Amino acid sequence: MVWKILSALSAVCLGVACYFAWTNQKALVEERKREAYFTANLKEVKDHKDQAGEAKKNREAQLATANTDLETTKTAVIDTTAKAQTKEAELAVAKTNLDQVTKIVKDLEKQSTRTLPWTMERLRCGCRRTRIPRTSRHRG
Repeated sequence: MVWKILSALSAVCLGVACYFAWTNQKALVEERKREAYFTANLKEVKDHKDQAGEAKKNREAQLATANTDLETTKTAVIDTTAKAQTKEAELAVAKTNLDQVTKIVKDLEKQSTRTLPWTMERLRCGCRRTRIPRTSRHRG
């Protein structure tokens, strides 16, 4: 009778073992699916990381080029500003010279309008003297 009890107990143990084996088999299939998914995902992530690294290098190269262009442009702007200031100074000198020349011309015009009647009178009487007489009457 003990052997019947032991036999029943071993049958129960065998049933429990079969149940756990069947459950573990399902878990093993699921684990293998996850492993395949994560392996494929890992490859995609590595590829994406490599692409991101290349894109970062390209962006850094573009940034370096843009910074170089910016510095070149800044230098050109500084040079142009310096040239513009030089030209403005030259223009100011030219305006001053123009004002002085204009003033001299106006003074000469005033002097010529003062002497013009004498010159006209000399031309009328046919006098060849270059000296302006002191009187208003000119003898010829």
